[in-house]
Amino acid sequence: MAHTNLSDGSRVIRLDRVDSTNAEALRMCFAGESGPVWVYAAEQSAGRGRRGRTWHSPKGNLYASLVFKPTGSASTHAQLSFVAALAVADAVGELSAGRIKSDLKWPNDILVEGKKVAGLLLEGTGEGSVVLGVGLNLAEVPSDVPYAATCVAEETSFLVPPEMAMQEVRAHFAKWYDTWREAGFEPIRQAWLARAAHLGQDIVVRTGREEFSGRFLGLSPVGAALVDTGDETREVLAGDIFPLDEN
Repeated sequence: MAHTNLSDGSRVIRLDRVDSTNAEALRMCFAGESGPVWVYAAEQSAGRGRRGRTWHSPKGNLYASLVFKPTGSASTHAQLSFVAALAVADAVGELSAGRIKSDLKWPNDILVEGKKVAGLLLEGTGEGSVVLGVGLNLAEVPSDVPYAATCVAEETSFLVPPEMAMQEVRAHFAKWYDTWREAGFEPIRQAWLARAAHLGQDIVVRTGREEFSGRFLGLSPVGAALVDTGDETREVLAGDIFPLDEN
């Protein structure tokens, strides 16, 4: 199986409107596309977030998905959420001329002063290909979301075109992906921890099956959240974390 070396031979496809860039990317995969190719759209009619949540998609923001075949085994592909988080944080820094310093919330949100500016959705096809979705608030803050949110324009007064954001996300993802491909997860883990939100703080963990609290200690060597409950250190592979004072 051929695997992707991104630096940077990826193609870019722009759409005016689509139900979801991740859905379109998955359709492309099942039609035989192996990438690397980015699909981005001016507007989504049925944007999706993690765990089946709706991703509100007003015009002016970036909605993009990458189709590709990553190196490594399927068990390591979840680490690409951390690769992408670093890339989007770097892109936001560039687009804001250094005015925005992003924090990274486990497992795949990008925050500014505690407010969500971007989110990621990673989906596998079962055939070696991966679809990585990026939603980045550039011009508008989605309405009716159950968390604090912001956008680049609100933080900086800059109105960044989605085309420019696409270029920056694409370039920074290629850089961080090649670091991961060549050196493994450890440099990604260290870079992510340097920007981690809620590190060393008391948090609530929700996995869908249970809820518990503890102190967020960091990431395991495979990307699990390490949480000290007082009785033990637990490794959480999937779920969400929230500051204790938000609950």
